[in-house]
Amino acid sequence: MLGLFFRVRALGDDPFFQDQAATSMGAMEVVKGHWPLTGPMDFSSIKDPPLPSYLYAMPFAISGDPRVARIFTALWNLFSITLAYKIGRRHFGRSAGLLASALYATHPTAVLASRFIWNPNLAAPFVMLYVYTGLMGYYQSRQIARTLHFPALALAILCHPSLVMLAPVSLMFCLWAWWNHAEERRTLFLQSGWSVIIAILLLAPWLAGNLQLTMTTHTPGVPNRLGDWVRLQAPELILAKTVLAGEGCWRNNCPMLLGDRPPVYLTHLLPTITMLAAAWAMLNGVLNRRVLPPLGIATAFLLPPMMAGATGRVFDHYVWPLIGNAVIIQAAVLTKQVKYAGAPTLYSNKFLTLYQARRLIQYPYALAIALILFGQARFNILYDPREGLPSLNENLSALKYAMKIARDAQAELILQDFQPPNELRCIGCRGWETLPALL
Repeated sequence: MLGLFFRVRALGDDPFFQDQAATSMGAMEVVKGHWPLTGPMDFSSIKDPPLPSYLYAMPFAISGDPRVARIFTALWNLFSITLAYKIGRRHFGRSAGLLASALYATHPTAVLASRFIWNPNLAAPFVMLYVYTGLMGYYQSRQIARTLHFPALALAILCHPSLVMLAPVSLMFCLWAWWNHAEERRTLFLQSGWSVIIAILLLAPWLAGNLQLTMTTHTPGVPNRLGDWVRLQAPELILAKTVLAGEGCWRNNCPMLLGDRPPVYLTHLLPTITMLAAAWAMLNGVLNRRVLPPLGIATAFLLPPMMAGATGRVFDHYVWPLIGNAVIIQAAVLTKQVKYAGAPTLYSNKFLTLYQARRLIQYPYALAIALILFGQARFNILYDPREGLPSLNENLSALKYAMKIARDAQAELILQDFQPPNELRCIGCRGWETLPALL
């Protein structure tokens, strides 16, 4: 309920940007009965996947008002909070699950990425399902979860192609299961094979659509832009840090946004806390012979921005769907010391050392996290999503007013995009002229 409140509060105040308009028009094409193989926007050298158009067709089938689709985005992202709770509770205890869901429900960037129409904003539940099925299938040997694991990755990729960089995490899961479950290797091979085949079938229409476009639009002698992606460099993780701290760029071309934001309150500590929490969780996992859950979850957060950063192509919205992994690791510090098979005995030196260390850090850490939760909630309440730009509500009111005057005067209404160059606030923020077509 807390997560939903922050995601639908003043929902019409967010500006209606050009990418939102393009995504909305792609959904309206599906409502009209057209099922495209690619999405309406470009992603580097390829076209976007069509899955967001299919998903957003559900709210647009109810109403052309984009606010209905924004409510759908908010409700859709509640599934990621639920799965973060289930992962945290299953592998780190009930307290960790509750804390993970609270951190996720109030995280400023996660809240923003659930408030407007855009394809990356639909990926988070699939990322959480991907991690959940990976741990269930390869760590806990659940057969149905193994079969669903790679399709979950395919669905995440079909929301945003950058999530293909999660694939090495699956390799880690598979190698761990191959090494630790030797008696199940044949079953593991067969189920993983079927899972990969299903994932390929899910991706095939989008790949075929891009191949068709490449064959019909490629100009001889013009190099493929995909070659630009192989220029490697030292990974730069500053965007991951600012996203995790709830700061930094939130919208396309955000340096042009001049709106004021309330100051964050201790959330700037979250990047450091996340790294320390990951180290603690993995140390705890190693000593208890349960290292895969914290290692897999931490890798699923850090690996995609590191790989993208190595090409110099990382953007803030690459990190948005991964925030659930970070909050689970932050919450894992509160894991209770439990006796597992092969773990240190109750009176062993290792057990007592971990138990004492946990008691030493538990209360200061809980106090810091409580202050961060307060700071995140405060930010979400004080933040003005308009940031000095016209809101969707204002766009709709202006159009309805213009349509009424034109109707009363029995005159033709002409819509013209007007942005004086010396007053340009946000390149790429156009989109209001699409509203009549939606309505």
